[in-house]
Amino acid sequence: MKKEKASPVRQLLSLVWSHSLKATGHSWERLNHSMYAAMQLAINAGMPFDADDFSAAMNEFRAEYWFGETGGESLYTLAVQTGNLSAAQAYEAWKGRSPFIADDVDPGWNRSFAHVTGRRQRGRLAVGFKFPWQGQKVTVTSFSRDGTYLTACAYTKGDRRKVTRRFQITVADIHADRRRRRERDRLYTRLRKLCIGGGTILETFKERAGISSQEDWQDAPLEKIRELIEMLEQEHAQAA
Repeated sequence: MKKEKASPVRQLLSLVWSHSLKATGHSWERLNHSMYAAMQLAINAGMPFDADDFSAAMNEFRAEYWFGETGGESLYTLAVQTGNLSAAQAYEAWKGRSPFIADDVDPGWNRSFAHVTGRRQRGRLAVGFKFPWQGQKVTVTSFSRDGTYLTACAYTKGDRRKVTRRFQITVADIHADRRRRRERDRLYTRLRKLCIGGGTILETFKERAGISSQEDWQDAPLEKIRELIEMLEQEHAQAA
């Protein structure tokens, strides 16, 4: 049976693993740093990853010693940040984790690849990424061991930031939040249609709903907004 050719990523790791230290003498620290740098290079260079490349790194090249304190999450952040989708998917396959895909994602700054790290209308979340959640800007700080949820924190402003709220968010939570925001947008469109032509409908709505700001609108229960708009639509139709 013909042996499958190793992926370019595995070939690179094998090359570094096999030839490191030959000119310098033995050093686990040097080897571990070199292996991590090789994986970074593969991601940054846009090399295609096979689905089992992260598993191979663990099984064949003792990656538990060089994935770092984050257990490889920093490599996943790099893969998502720089747009190496195959690397991100290989990491997810190794972790057995579904991607957490949110809206209005800020992946942070990567000075080497500034042109691909701007704010994304929709994209994967990774440690260090920011996105809006329940009216606040939160930062992803970790993923659970079983991959069922991520932890994201909101912070105070200023240099000495303190955590103000901590959220545990599942993929289902993100999908549900997206549905709620779409429904809120549809209700806002209905309200704007009612307000065409002037009149006091908008002021009446604000008074009845207790809304005086954009934050109030985002926090108001959808059911309450829907009932008020339906009531105003009926009143408007009767007055027409």
